[in-house]
Amino acid sequence: MDVTGLFRRALLAALVSSVTLSLAASACSSKGATPTAAPAASPAAATASPVPAVTATPPPATPAPAPTPTPRPPDAAAMAMALLVSDMDVPAGELTLLSYAPVDWPDASLGCAEPGKSYAQVITPGWKVLIDRRGEVYEFHTDRDGGHIVNCTALKAKVAGTVNVAEMAGLKGSTAVALLRRDAATGQFKEIEQVSDATEVAAFVRALDLPVALAAGKDCQAVFKVVFKTPGGSQEFEFVCPDDFQVLRGAQNFWGGKQGQASVEFGNLVGKYASRVPFPGLPGQ
Repeated sequence: MDVTGLFRRALLAALVSSVTLSLAASACSSKGATPTAAPAASPAAATASPVPAVTATPPPATPAPAPTPTPRPPDAAAMAMALLVSDMDVPAGELTLLSYAPVDWPDASLGCAEPGKSYAQVITPGWKVLIDRRGEVYEFHTDRDGGHIVNCTALKAKVAGTVNVAEMAGLKGSTAVALLRRDAATGQFKEIEQVSDATEVAAFVRALDLPVALAAGKDCQAVFKVVFKTPGGSQEFEFVCPDDFQVLRGAQNFWGGKQGQASVEFGNLVGKYASRVPFPGLPGQ
């Protein structure tokens, strides 16, 4: 979400003033010991030479430690607060910045992957920001400058009904992927491609190695079947209905009677190979 420069600067100024702590410098001083007077000489010792009084030397004063300045919040924290103010339509005064910490996120999802999306597998420096609103804590993940911000609290609530197909079906380590298409005349699936290139197989697995959103199952004849050859055997999935090009389903127990919405990346991979084979029944074929 884009926040206007004026609003961003105003919110940042207010935020910085609210989180900056006033540290009072304190100094510790040491007092020197008071010299002890020598006792009066007794009459018997009146002729003795006087003993000079010993003057105590005060210890050197220990300098007070310099106060550690409180670092100003990064722009990303201010942007996260601005986003929450905008999304929830609440006054900025109801929000408190609890903490912010630098994090190297393992990929471009910033640690909060959204169902149906794939992300660049690159280390992404950024921030983890916690914001309180009346006792409710919101967790935001950002990139370094706040150009990309994810409300992880809201996203986690949204993706509660998801499943990571690659993990649940044990697809990692697959050695081949077979693509089959339903024959319109017979209704049976026929193989159209056998993918064994390790890079391509890994791409198929990666496209399902993310939260896939679940929805109520629908009665339709799927167009494709995708079969993964895994270390434990094989895993089959049906893909694409005539009225929904993202339908992904299978007979595995983890579906719970529901079906998923496959990522665009997965659809593109299937489409790349399916387009090489003429579709029966189309004009001119």
